[in-house]
This record gives sequence, structure tokens and C-alpha cells, in this order.
Amino acid sequence: MQAIPGHTMEPARTSRLIAPDGGYGWVIVLAVFLQIAVPVQLMPLFGVLFGPKFEEFNASPTEISSIYSVFIVFLNLITIFVGPLGELRSERFVAVCATLVQVTGIVICAFSTSTIHLVLGLGVICGSGIGISSINNVIIVNKYFKNKVGLALGIAISAVGIFGLAIPQVIKNLIPNFDIQYVILMYAGMALIPGLAGALLMQPVREHLVPVEEEVEDDPFLITREDSKPEGKNQTTCSKWPICTIFSHIQWSLLKDPFFLMIATGNSICVTSFMIQVSEISLIAKARNLSLDQRADLLSILSAMDIISRFIQGFLADLSCLANIFQHPKKFLFTICSLCLAGTMTAMAFAQTFPQLVVLVCLTSLFNSCLMLNSSQIYRECFSSYFSSALGLSSLFRAFFALTMGTLAGYLKEYFQDFRASLFFLAISSSACMLCWILSNCQAAQRPLKDRNLQEIPNLTK
Repeated sequence: MQAIPGHTMEPARTSRLIAPDGGYGWVIVLAVFLQIAVPVQLMPLFGVLFGPKFEEFNASPTEISSIYSVFIVFLNLITIFVGPLGELRSERFVAVCATLVQVTGIVICAFSTSTIHLVLGLGVICGSGIGISSINNVIIVNKYFKNKVGLALGIAISAVGIFGLAIPQVIKNLIPNFDIQYVILMYAGMALIPGLAGALLMQPVREHLVPVEEEVEDDPFLITREDSKPEGKNQTTCSKWPICTIFSHIQWSLLKDPFFLMIATGNSICVTSFMIQVSEISLIAKARNLSLDQRADLLSILSAMDIISRFIQGFLADLSCLANIFQHPKKFLFTICSLCLAGTMTAMAFAQTFPQLVVLVCLTSLFNSCLMLNSSQIYRECFSSYFSSALGLSSLFRAFFALTMGTLAGYLKEYFQDFRASLFFLAISSSACMLCWILSNCQAAQRPLKDRNLQEIPNLTK
């Protein structure tokens, strides 16, 4: 086609589809809240809700801890299949499956007659369901939000915290008035109804994409399921075996990437450290001879502060000024908060009075919220094209360190006969990982400078 003299040909504008970053995305935030509000309370309610069952079976401390360990392991291991399953079917399908699996596990616990039934119902089945739901929620929020993803996750998790203040009071009033079997069945019903309602609200993001005419970067999350299917013979072969198709959607090559291994290791160690620290706050208070009321007040302060700090950290994660300064702003926030959390662990080992512990608990909540919100978003920043696979594969590291670090922290506490040994171990482990991240960033920043200097040397000799 020839240009007409005196006229310039303008390129045709093509609109691109981007994530809504709002709109129906706020309905997705509500759906995420409905999905996880009740099931996630099983972790803090573990001893309260299933305590009568433990007494009925005369379960030993080892058996009780083994149930929780199996729960944590399956909560992490199963998540490796969530991303591929969502790509092959839909997030709504995954959410429905997660809710049904969770409820099935809780119902088995209600009718359990031995500890092995609780291991199967709570540890294996319910743990798998909560793991599926958690990762599925993170993935769908990241599909609907890009610039406000931190705020969206912060609002959802803060709402869960508000609900967490109420549900223990409900269970506390139900247990004295009903048989524990009926209480657990009631809890299953409380998880089923909002869980299915949240799943039904989860619509595919392609139905809510927003067209824009500006130059925007393609988002790998917006690739449709048909676009991501294997071509040719591989598609025919894998279609006969669903498990083969799921495995083919996982980017196993990430396990050969040193950068991914460093990120996954440091991320998992820091998140495991804060989970162990939170579980030991009441033990630390008891070791300082604080009363039962003071220990309960500390946990209430922690829960209330979590609601505020999660919203604050979600807002900070979306600040545009951080994105202008740092290549990976959420990774930067994670690093700073991990180092600060290590400092609070060390300070908590030397705290003596109730006011001192209150201050440290509030700081712990602030830094923990940063780790909770940004631990998944680091993979979005560093491995955007393979976010689902990176998030799933990182669960292997989380499961490994959840078992090894908890056991090692307990061993050090018993060996030195001092609860502070575990806090020092957790603080040193977190700090060492973050220092490795910082050194890696410094080394990466020096490479372009060395390359530029090597290019300038031949020019100077001419």
C-alpha cells in the first residue's frame, strides 16, 4: 500500500486487555474472605475445638503434635497442583473442590473414634483443602489486581482477622452446651455455606478485563486456558491422562534456577520463623511469670493489631514511590521486615515485664503482616511468567522447613533448658537468609557497571 503524497500514515491503535484492578475485583476480595474466614480459624482453635477429642482418646503430646505436623505438611504439599488445575479448569472449580475437601475432613473428625482418624480427617484431608483454597485465593486476586494487589490482599486478610475475634467466642459457648461431635459438625456447616458462596462468586477474569489503548506490558495471567494448552501430539497424549496434563503445566525447570532456589529458601525460612515465634508468645509470657489474664490479653492485642497492620502493609506494598526506586519493592519490604522481626525475636528473649511484651507483640504483628502479605508477591515480582508454578514449587520448601525448623527449635530449647535458644536460632536463621539476599542484590547491581567498564576500555585505547 503506497502512501499518499502530503499525508503521513498513522499506525492503527490496538487496544489491549488488562486486569480491572478494581471493579469486580472487589467482589473477588469478598469471595476470598468467604472462602477462608472459617477454615483458617482451625489453626488457632486446634486445641480448643479438638481438645475434648484428645481427652476422649487419651492422646499423648506426641500424637497431638503429629496431627498438627501432618496438617502443616499437607497444607503445603498439595498446593503444587493448584495453579495447573486452575489453568485447566477454573478458579471457581478449584474453590468448590477445596470447600468440599475441607468439610469432608471436618466431618471425619466429628465421627472420629481414634487418633488416626484425626490424622486422616484433620491432617491429610482438611489440611489439603485449606492449602488448595489458600493458594487459589492468592492466584485469583493476582489475576484481578496488579497495582492494588497488596491492598486487596490486605483487606481480605484483615477481614479474616476481624472474624477471628468472634469465632472463638462462639465455639467457647457451644462446647459446654452441646456434645463435641455436634459442635464440630456445626463448624463444618459454618465452613460449607460461605465457602460455596465464595466459590460461586469467582468468575473468570477474562469476563472482566478492561480495554486500554496505551502501551502496557502483557500480563501472563491474562492468557486464556486455550492459549496455554500444549500443541500437537503432546496435547493428544496428555489429554488421555489428566495427571500428566497437570504435571506438564508445572515449570519444573525453576528447580534448576539458583535465583529461585535462593528466594524460595529464604522466603520459607523467614515465614516458618514467624509462625514458630507467634506460637511461642504465650510460652514466653508464662516463662516470665505473667498471669493467665495477661497472657490472654497479649494474644488479644496481637489479634487486634493484626487487623490494623495487615491493612497498613497492604497499602505500603502498593506505593508507587517504592516501585520507582526498587526493581522488586515487595522483596525489599520483605527483607527489611524480616530483619526487623529478627530484632524483635532477640528483644523478646530479654523482655521481662508485661508492657515490654505488649510493645514487642505490636511490632511483631506489624512485621509478620508484611511477611504474610508479601511472601507470595515476591514470586509475582521475580517470576511473573511462571507465578503459579513458582508459588506451587515453593510449597515444597515451606513443608520441609516447617518440619525441620520446628523440630530443631524444640531440640535447642530442651538441650539448653532455655526458651530463648529457639528465639536466637530463629533470629539468626532469618537474618542469614536476608543477608544472602542483600549480597546477591549487590552483586547483581555491580554486573552492569563491570560490563559498561569493559565496553569503555576499547574506546579509550582507540
